[in-house]
Amino acid sequence: MKLALSVFCVVLGVSGGIANAETIVEKFTPATDFVVVQEPNSGSILNYIPTGYVQAVVCRRGEPNSVASFYVPLSQRYFEPNESGVSTVSQFWMGFDFQYLSTTGTPAAANIGIFNSDANNMSEAPHKYNFIGVCPYSYYNVSVRAWQNTTTGALTQTQEDASWQTTLTDTFRFRMRVYRDGNATRADFAMYKFDGSNNPVLMGAPDTGILLSIDPNSFMTGMNALGIRNAAGSYAAKSVKFNIDNMYFSTVSEVADSALGVPAWITPDNPVDLQVPDFSKSQDFDNIPTDWKSIGQINSGTSIGVDAGGYIKGIARRKGLWNSTGAYFTRPEARLFEPCKYIQELYSFDELYMAFDYKYVSGAWQGTHMIGLFNQFGTNNSAAYSAQNTIAILPLASDIYLRKHVNRNWSAVQESDTLVGTVSDPYGSYRYSLRVYKTDLKETNVNVSCFKYDASGNLNPAAEFTATVPIIGAVDPNSFHEGMDAFGVRNASGSTEAGPTTFYVDNMYVGTTAAPVMDKPSWFCGEADFNCDGAVNYADLKVITDSWLSTSVLDADLVENNRIDLADFAKFASYWLGL
Repeated sequence: MKLALSVFCVVLGVSGGIANAETIVEKFTPATDFVVVQEPNSGSILNYIPTGYVQAVVCRRGEPNSVASFYVPLSQRYFEPNESGVSTVSQFWMGFDFQYLSTTGTPAAANIGIFNSDANNMSEAPHKYNFIGVCPYSYYNVSVRAWQNTTTGALTQTQEDASWQTTLTDTFRFRMRVYRDGNATRADFAMYKFDGSNNPVLMGAPDTGILLSIDPNSFMTGMNALGIRNAAGSYAAKSVKFNIDNMYFSTVSEVADSALGVPAWITPDNPVDLQVPDFSKSQDFDNIPTDWKSIGQINSGTSIGVDAGGYIKGIARRKGLWNSTGAYFTRPEARLFEPCKYIQELYSFDELYMAFDYKYVSGAWQGTHMIGLFNQFGTNNSAAYSAQNTIAILPLASDIYLRKHVNRNWSAVQESDTLVGTVSDPYGSYRYSLRVYKTDLKETNVNVSCFKYDASGNLNPAAEFTATVPIIGAVDPNSFHEGMDAFGVRNASGSTEAGPTTFYVDNMYVGTTAAPVMDKPSWFCGEADFNCDGAVNYADLKVITDSWLSTSVLDADLVENNRIDLADFAKFASYWLGL
């Protein structure tokens, strides 16, 4: 969770840079909106531990598709300085809690601090890999490191070992102040070791004046992410394993110990405190929502987005490859675990509701897509660590399945599909309602109900089918270790490729209370029938007049020029008093 958000005021750097003041304190609760990148050649695993920290196995790599990173975005890019010698800020502070778990040799495999999230691990020039922070060099040593650019854009590195040594399994707090000093960028670095009372104790005098960069070298692409990143380079067989918690970054001041607390591998977060507050998110797609996003990886063969008619249109393929995810989704209130049994038992909620309208249009029947909750960073690859956690509907012709992906441990993801019912018309329009809940016996069940729309878009109140599916038993070793941080539509994984399948989805809902009554799906509505009553009349004309010349209220933007004007009115007139 970002305990302190950006404060929007102006800070002037000594070199003339201008930035918004920013302070982030990241304690890695389920509410953390982090980004994970684990490309197929990275050799790295970056785990979110739901009791409140990150565990990483990181390998250094220098080949295509080999990036591994775990980060929270910064509000802007920081150049310390840029190629013109201009710094974004005159100084900033950052730090984190750290514990070595194991290491092979002296890998210098991980960089922890701020970096450019867009960079690859290749040796191209100009190179985007800019970084300032700490490198765990071996189990007894860490280094202060910066990766920057020469005047040609080539990647160059500065590094200085800390004066004080680390040890395996002990816990440390690292603090760094970065600042401009004439034509140089320097850092002061302090190491603290947690004592038997779980207090951080300064190990010795801080290292001061560490050279990170000197002009004309610069950070050409800047740094926009706070977190963990694998290093670029050879020695691919060597790796380092460690825990991270209580990361912070501030352009305002140092962050006090009282704001950081004790790392969660020492004192795990209380499961009760990690429960999700009541929330609800309801979405039609008459306009493109701003809080939904797409994934369209290179091997997905999938396209999912909002159609001009006001609903999601998907063309999906089932895939079993790396870089083959296609999805369109929003983030629930937090990462959801129902339950997670890693270290301790954690339930995010007592009950959760989902609902959506669905219509199969054409193409393959073979289970190419799913609608519901999933982990946006899960892959379609069949490797043991695919990171998938899922509770979703998987349509397959007339047969409707509930799909789940769960973990037995961090390295084993298991997939199962349960037939929940059969629809009377595979080409019909249906509303699905799901209730996920914890029983008194600490079982996790899902109730599924399906209702059919008639040809005019009227919903039959009698269910086409209902079913109750137990997905996690009270003594079941399986659970949702990864959690589910996305609600929406995703292509399905599978050992054999299938598709494409074209389908529509509308009126999506997720929340801790029952879904509200929603309008009929927009595919029943004509293009100019804004209120979806089956006719283009004065009620629809009022939608145009109420939003005339608007660039923000665009329900009547028939020509899709992001403005309600005469072009929209002319097209509307062609539908007047029609259907």
